[in-house]
Amino acid sequence: MEEMVIECIPGDGYVRPRSMYYSSTGVLSRLNYYAFYSGINQLTGDIDSGNWEVSYLLSMFKYRHKDFILLEKPVIIVNGTPSSLEGISGNTCYMDELYPLFSSNRTVKEQIIRGIKRSGSNLSCLEIIDHFKLDDQRFERPIKQTGNERFRAMAAIGTAYGKKLFCFPWFSRERFNGFHNNISGCLKMLENLGKIVVLPVGERYSESNEQKNDEVKSVVERSPDVEALIEFNGTKNRPVCSGYRPAHLVKDDYLTTGTHTYYSDEPIPPNGKTMGTITFITPGAYPHSLWIGKKVRIQEGERIVGYATITKIFNHLLQKTDSPD
Repeated sequence: MEEMVIECIPGDGYVRPRSMYYSSTGVLSRLNYYAFYSGINQLTGDIDSGNWEVSYLLSMFKYRHKDFILLEKPVIIVNGTPSSLEGISGNTCYMDELYPLFSSNRTVKEQIIRGIKRSGSNLSCLEIIDHFKLDDQRFERPIKQTGNERFRAMAAIGTAYGKKLFCFPWFSRERFNGFHNNISGCLKMLENLGKIVVLPVGERYSESNEQKNDEVKSVVERSPDVEALIEFNGTKNRPVCSGYRPAHLVKDDYLTTGTHTYYSDEPIPPNGKTMGTITFITPGAYPHSLWIGKKVRIQEGERIVGYATITKIFNHLLQKTDSPD
């Protein structure tokens, strides 16, 4: 199964995320960015660190507009293709009874059967029951009556409906540990199906998942991938400084986020140009795609804001091995 990558720059704004256990008030920032891969993506931080906010944004914006004040449109890229909150809403679900699909009074069995019919899933009802190890009696109840099995029941229903991105609410370490295998087992079951799982927690629950998340979040600490002459076309409405993270069309069919570090200490005006470096967030997804002199389009969402002409390539994985066309 091909790995899916979802990149997200939340933009600036305010969020009031909610779950059956907690509620909070937090902020979104265009200075933060995330890359979510197939498997478990653990986001470690406090309740208002921004991690729960982005999980809630991706899964609940369609249903709870009143919980959001977006001052800037989020940038969302799926496997190199620009998308939007509306564009990914059909593939996401929020693992809480606040999510409309999981607040139904229908039994888990009825929901799974209904989901399979709507999505055309290749999995049968019995295969889903077996995969998520659902109890025969609780299977015949609504989610709110399934006890600690509710997470597996939600995951089973989401799978039946063809969901690909499963966003969890934030958990404290104590609460997460209190669920024992009821939630950690559910995570593994989703991972085995190739789903993307976003898990905001107050403290790490495993070293392996923490390492994967650190790889995503620490891109600015890596050595830069390329040096480039960066030229803006005047369409931005404000200057930018080092740390700016737009999208880059590294291939004809692939946009990816990259962090700019400019050699100039002065802000770069909307029609300015400067030399600097770019550190891409997922270089392994587009190997051998760059060469000296290549002109890479710089975008904010679908809007073109400039170009980066490659002058040096530090990451040999990105170096094109034959002559460019």
